[in-house]
Amino acid sequence: MKSIYYKKFDFKTSLFIGLLALLISFYSCSSDESNLTNNTNPDPTGQNPDPAPTTPGAEPNLPTATVDPNMPGIGAAQNISPFDFVADMGAGWNLGNHFDVPHRDKDRWGNPEPSKEIIDKVNEAGFKTIRIPVTWRTHQGDTEPYQIEESYLQRVKATIDICLANDMKVMLNTHHDTDVFQPIANTEETTSKRLRSTWLQIATYFKAYDENLIFEMLNEPRVQGNNEEWNAGNTTTRGVLNNLHKVAVDAVRSTGGNNAVRNLVISTWAGKTNNTAMNALTIPNNDPNIIITVHPYTPFDVAHDATRPWNGQTDLNQLRSTLDNVKRKWITENNRPVILGEWAMLNNNNVTGRSTTAQQRIEYSQIYVKEATERGLVTVLWDDGGWYRLLNRNTVEWESPGQVEAIINNASN
Repeated sequence: MKSIYYKKFDFKTSLFIGLLALLISFYSCSSDESNLTNNTNPDPTGQNPDPAPTTPGAEPNLPTATVDPNMPGIGAAQNISPFDFVADMGAGWNLGNHFDVPHRDKDRWGNPEPSKEIIDKVNEAGFKTIRIPVTWRTHQGDTEPYQIEESYLQRVKATIDICLANDMKVMLNTHHDTDVFQPIANTEETTSKRLRSTWLQIATYFKAYDENLIFEMLNEPRVQGNNEEWNAGNTTTRGVLNNLHKVAVDAVRSTGGNNAVRNLVISTWAGKTNNTAMNALTIPNNDPNIIITVHPYTPFDVAHDATRPWNGQTDLNQLRSTLDNVKRKWITENNRPVILGEWAMLNNNNVTGRSTTAQQRIEYSQIYVKEATERGLVTVLWDDGGWYRLLNRNTVEWESPGQVEAIINNASN
C-alpha cells in the first residue's frame, strides 16, 4: 500500500536528500586519525557491516590456525631469553600502512596485499625481522565478546607464514586501535575487556607458532586529543596504561603452550623516551620474557617532520643523548632489552617545506643504525609506502638502495 505522503515526495525533496547524502559521504571519507604517516586520508569508521550476534559477558570463539607441522616457524617454542632474541633480530623493517589501515579496505592507502615477492625482496636485502602493524577493530565486533573475523586472522597469517619461511622473525601488534584502547580511568573496565578478548583471540590463533613470532601489546598507547597525548600523559592515565599492559600480557600467558614462554613487547607512553614516560612504565608481573619498545624519531623536527635539515654534530649529540638514556634506563638499570620499533627520516617527495634529501636519508640511516647498534638497541625502520617509503611495494623496487645498504651494513647480524 502506498503512503498518503507519496505525492508530496517531489523533485525538490529528492534533490535536498541527495545533496545531504553527498555531504555526509564527503565528511565520512574526509575524517582522519591524528599523526598518521601517509598522504591519503583514511576512513577510520569502517566496521564489520554484518557482525555476528553477541552476548554481553560471553567469551569469544577462539579458533586456532590450521598449520603444517613441518612448516618453518611451527613447533615447540624455545624459552629463549629476551636478550638472546633481540641479539638475533638484525635489522628490522615495518610493513606499514597495509593491515594497519583503519578501514576494511586495506588497499585504501595505496599499498597492495603483502606478497611473497615483497617479503622476499626485504629478506634478500638483508633485513632479518619484519614488524607487522595490524588494526583489528575494523574486523572485529564492537560489543562483547569483540569477535575478530577469522578470515582476517587468516590474511595476517598468510603474511606471517611467508616471513617465517624466509627464516625471519616477526613482530605482530595492535596498531591504530588507539581509539578503543585509550588508557582512560572511567572507561578502563570496558577497554580491559576488549583488550583481553583481542589478545586471547590472537594468542590462541597463533599458539602453534614458535619463538620467532613475538607479540607487541599496544602501539604508541596514549589518550588522544590533549596536550599530554604526545608527552607522557598524567599520573592517572600512566597508571591505567600499566594496568592495560598487564591485562594484555595475562591474556596471552593464560593461553599456555608456546605463549607461556613467548617473548612479549610493551611500550612506553606513546613510544616516548622522556624520563617521565620511561620511569612510569612497569613490567607486568615482573615477567622475565618482556622486551621494551620505544620510537625515537630523533631529532623529531628533522627525522619525523623534516622541517629542517640535519645539523651535524649538534643533532648527533642529541641522538646520542637519547639513545644513551634509553640504554641506561632499560639495559643498564633494569636488565631489559630494547627494540626501537619505529625510526625513519621523512622523504622529501618534492613537497614544499621539507628539508631532507635522499643523500641525507642515507647518511642519517648510517648514523642512526650505527649508534643504536653500538648500544645494543635493535632498529626497525618505519616504511609506510608513502611519506616514509623506502620500498615501493607496487613495483617491488627499493627507492634508495644506498639507504638499504647503510642500514644493513651498520646493523648487528
